[in-house]
Amino acid sequence: MYRFSSEISHLQIFEIILINDGSTDNSLEVIKEYADANDFIRVIDKENEGVAKTRNKGIQLAKGKYVVFIDNDDFVDSDYLERFFIMK
Repeated sequence: MYRFSSEISHLQIFEIILINDGSTDNSLEVIKEYADANDFIRVIDKENEGVAKTRNKGIQLAKGKYVVFIDNDDFVDSDYLERFFIMK
């Protein structure tokens, strides 16, 4: 299981909200493993309602000033969030 670097997790400058939108594969188990290994990850399991309602749910739950969406078919570099944060 991937653990985020201790430098990042101790800074707690961001949270990750992983939303399972009614998937029927083992996605929920996989994202729960990430949450178990990293304190700043929250998992939400909900019935399938589509991308718009799911994103709105994520916005409602977010505690931070900025929101970034990364979908399951997106590729992001390992420094994606760092670059995003610096660009603000």
